[in-house]
Amino acid sequence: TGVTTGDVIFAYVGTQSSPAVTVTTPAGWTLIAGPLSPAFYINSYLFQRISDGTDGASYTFNFSGAISDVAYATQITYSGVNNTTPVDGSVTTASRASGTSIVLPAVTPTGTSDLLIASVQDYGGFSTTAAATGMTNEMQPINQNAILDQQLASSGSTGTRTVTNLNSSVSTGFLFAVAPAR
Repeated sequence: TGVTTGDVIFAYVGTQSSPAVTVTTPAGWTLIAGPLSPAFYINSYLFQRISDGTDGASYTFNFSGAISDVAYATQITYSGVNNTTPVDGSVTTASRASGTSIVLPAVTPTGTSDLLIASVQDYGGFSTTAAATGMTNEMQPINQNAILDQQLASSGSTGTRTVTNLNSSVSTGFLFAVAPAR
């Protein structure tokens, strides 16, 4: 609710299923990273959508087959960001098979005052709230997903971000910068 024309919506969709299933990009959405397929028939995707003002209360992502284990989806909407080219620079990805943290490789935005966003999915669930130095949780982990962000003060390499408080299971993550409206 509250999404208006020009807002940028990001959706993180993940599946764990045997046999593995894929996610079809819905009309009006753009796949910006994925699938990440670290192990155990897991696929994780990151999508974006620029709102045209006709967004409903929910979105449907279709799978290539039946889910035998779990599927997760989390979305977050940002206003006041560049809705022509929202992602400034590249999207980096990471996955790990076990441990209580995941290290997301640095991104290098070209603009100043970008918003750095980390989207992490832990297939074993978070032991507490996900945490990363300098980043703020935008939501309590829902369905084993967490979205964290940080306002950047300058352009250039962000350095890596380590997200902690994960359970010792398979995790995937995306790190990217979103440019403000110019």
